[in-house]
Amino acid sequence: WLLCGLIFFSVGVLLYQIKKIWLIFLLLGAFFFALFLSQSQSTYYKEINKEYTNKKQRYIGIIVDVPVQKEYQKILVAVDDPKGRLFVYTKKGSSFKYGQVVEIEGKLKKYDAGKNENYFIKEKAFGEINADQIKIIGDSIQLNIHVLKPLFIIRERFNRALSEALPQAEAGLAGGLILGEKQYLSADFIRALQGSGTSHIIALSGYNITIIIGLISIFTRPLSRRLNLFIPMAFVVSFVLMTGGAASVIRASVMGLMPMFARFFGRTSDTFLAILFSAFVMVVFNPYILLY
Repeated sequence: WLLCGLIFFSVGVLLYQIKKIWLIFLLLGAFFFALFLSQSQSTYYKEINKEYTNKKQRYIGIIVDVPVQKEYQKILVAVDDPKGRLFVYTKKGSSFKYGQVVEIEGKLKKYDAGKNENYFIKEKAFGEINADQIKIIGDSIQLNIHVLKPLFIIRERFNRALSEALPQAEAGLAGGLILGEKQYLSADFIRALQGSGTSHIIALSGYNITIIIGLISIFTRPLSRRLNLFIPMAFVVSFVLMTGGAASVIRASVMGLMPMFARFFGRTSDTFLAILFSAFVMVVFNPYILLY
């Protein structure tokens, strides 16, 4: 695939004077480059998993998402050696937070081909581990962690405020409706939603983005055209980052912002193009969401 990409890309450069033809070759070259990168990354994660499976190992990494509390605690850690992400399971109630640097000890589980292998590759993770030992050794100084940390703190405080103001079941449902949180919902309640065909109400989607854009637009209406575009866009992007960037909310945010861009440039928006463009944006950032 790499060779094909180089050949098509080179031909595209040589034919740059021929209208449209050179662009077709460049795009085909980019497509083959993408195939090469996709296969090489997939092979990398599989090989790392194979090499470290069932070996007691020590990993050091940064917690890159809000820990999920269930009957256990699930933590997503970005590890430097080997390079990749790792799902870590530890006892419930542990006080781990986003942005902390942790040291983990335990045995890596083997990829279950056809069941969780594709999911781990999509999440750019080389596996999962039940931690024998896990300890906090500091806080990350990475810029992206510091930028996102306030958003995760807001999310955590919002959930805490709901749990203090409402009974447990109602607080869990409110968290699911507003932020797509499922960790505060009981297993019985989730099964009841699935049985009644109403699970979609706790999935982040278009209605969350519509509410944000509609609400912010009320306050930005007297402002300039640029501020009417950029302020709601900043709130939508912040919401997407704060909620962990689930596929459904990214799709909804791209589709929700496209009519705003259309109005800004004096154009009309098209729903089909909006969903096509949102798919394109998502696949550019993570091709595995298309494959898996």
